[in-house]
Amino acid sequence: MNRKIGFILVFVLLLFLAACEEKILEPTVYIPDNADHAMLFRREVYTDGYNFTIGYNNGLIRPTIVRLSWGIHPSGLDSNYLATKLYRDGTLIKTINSREVFEFTDVNLTQDRYYTYTIAQLVNTGMNVYDTLTVKTPSIAAPTLELSVPSSSVVKLFWIDRSDISGAFVVTRNNIELNTFVTFIDGVYSYADTQVYPNNNYTYHVYKDGDFDQTAVVQQSVYVQSTLTTPVLQSVTQEFDGVRIQWTDLSTAEDQIKIYRKLYGDPDTAYSVVGSILLPNQTEFLDRTFHYTGQRYTYAVSAVNRYLSPPVETPKSNDVSITYGQIESSIFDFEDNDLTPFVMNGNVPWTLVNGGSSKGWTASSGNLNNYHTGNSEMNYFHNIPFEATTTIEFDIKSIHQTAIIVLSSMRINL
Repeated sequence: MNRKIGFILVFVLLLFLAACEEKILEPTVYIPDNADHAMLFRREVYTDGYNFTIGYNNGLIRPTIVRLSWGIHPSGLDSNYLATKLYRDGTLIKTINSREVFEFTDVNLTQDRYYTYTIAQLVNTGMNVYDTLTVKTPSIAAPTLELSVPSSSVVKLFWIDRSDISGAFVVTRNNIELNTFVTFIDGVYSYADTQVYPNNNYTYHVYKDGDFDQTAVVQQSVYVQSTLTTPVLQSVTQEFDGVRIQWTDLSTAEDQIKIYRKLYGDPDTAYSVVGSILLPNQTEFLDRTFHYTGQRYTYAVSAVNRYLSPPVETPKSNDVSITYGQIESSIFDFEDNDLTPFVMNGNVPWTLVNGGSSKGWTASSGNLNNYHTGNSEMNYFHNIPFEATTTIEFDIKSIHQTAIIVLSSMRINL
């Protein structure tokens, strides 16, 4: 009888230990005494401490794959080692029951996203020691593409790289790859295709081909007809951080827009360039240069064809004037100590909705800053311009992954 009772007690003890194993392994609930013997990620093959270009270039960090690599701590491996466990963002993804394995490939990830990995070592005393590594998968977003026709036999392509991978750009015309000589000036890539004919349609594709991956492909079509016509200035409006100028583009040949400003009433010779856009097809610009409150300014724009030698610029457009005024603003501080932070690092995007649009308000957005993971405190700060005294009701919502979380509903009398 005593022997049966002994077997039963041993069996119950084993079940209890098995049920407790996962809790013991959670890095967030256990701070080990023997942390010197943790498995250590090989950080030097992923990052230089500033970005993850090293990991992108050696293929360890790819848009949907991260190849994890680690080693034994210099103090050596614990003699009572049992297993290695890998976590991604706090979720167990792999258990390795061998002290000879030092690599694992994590798959089915999302491009352009941060992931935090934890490697935990289980020993037969129940101790759990761990190391963490945060990486960002590279963006493979398609470049932005704009086209101009600076002459009847040339199509010029302009694009901005939005990816993180290294590689060479590929340009095709009507699905035929071109031998491209790409230039790069002020963050903009460009290529001049001189093998086109007037009054013909062409379709271009551009993408970056890297050593391990390629970006998405962008497509644009163009009809070869070259015109350089003065833009029509449509509006000049004051915003919270400057003056926005908007115009209608009437040209196909321009590859630059110049924005001019002068004091109201001054002669046209007083115009000075306050901004320039080195892209075709742009129709607005935000002038953030200094403005005096109460001063009236006059704006005009022009289109430039820099491909020709010398460059050709249209006459200045019609002008529009504006008096720069003091924008009133109210700063709303919202704090809720009952909320638990749902990110471990970085800013949380939030959006102001139900902002009283019938009263002339517009939706705003910003970033959540100054949160504290220790005491579950979050602070929200955002300046919102308004033009009249009114009462508004709105919600502050945060979008975290696929969930929309209502952080607060507020009613404020102004």
